[in-house]
Amino acid sequence: MSIITIENLSFKHSDKIIFDNISLKIKENKITAIMGPSGCGKTTLLKLIGRQLTQNSGKIKIQNKEISQLKDSELYKIRKNIGILFQNGALFSDLSVYENVAFPIREHTNLSEKLIRDLVLIKLQSVGLKNVYNLMPSELSIGMAKRTALARTIALDPSIIMYDEPFSGQDPISMATLMRLIKLLNKSLKTTTIIVSHDVIETMSIADYIYIINDKRIIDEGTPKKIEQSKNEFTQYFIKKKINYEKINQSSKNTYENDLFNYS
Repeated sequence: MSIITIENLSFKHSDKIIFDNISLKIKENKITAIMGPSGCGKTTLLKLIGRQLTQNSGKIKIQNKEISQLKDSELYKIRKNIGILFQNGALFSDLSVYENVAFPIREHTNLSEKLIRDLVLIKLQSVGLKNVYNLMPSELSIGMAKRTALARTIALDPSIIMYDEPFSGQDPISMATLMRLIKLLNKSLKTTTIIVSHDVIETMSIADYIYIINDKRIIDEGTPKKIEQSKNEFTQYFIKKKINYEKINQSSKNTYENDLFNYS
């Protein structure tokens, strides 16, 4: 069953068209990846789903509710059920690890401090950071900061978790840990997971379904196996960089390279 449905969505910023009539479905309790080159609009899509931005046309439905038509109070309820792991973690620099994770719990509940403490330590334990609760963000490695942000993201047990470039800037060990955590949380919490990323190997290894975005539209979709075997030339170039340029004229080659590397 699809928990998020996007129908014929178009969006432009100033005079630049970001999406041109795209449609996709996010299935409940699955890991769906939105992949594509840097600058193709992946993060913008997350903002549209959360209604930080509003599309020019088309529909975005979450649990069959068209979010552009919701009142602020209704939107607030839906947002409480969505966790977002920002690309840079977005930790509060003047709050400790403990206080960062406790923040959304205090903001959205009336739980006692004892229960808040128990919840915070459980969430930190789930990401392997129970023993660093008293550290400040400046004292954390990049990987630890990302896991702290993940603990805060799951503090209220959201049914939908959106990850914005979760593997960016991670060393191989931290990346492997984060991949395992994303998969584990999806399975144990039965969350619906959306990952936007241009990290091909890492994302394909944990995704159930993949959409590839390029040039304002969805150019390919399917399971990781289907994407790997895709006949779409851009898909193959993006995931393997093994496209046979002898079969493409110079004009087409330049188009692909511009799409991949020269987005602003």
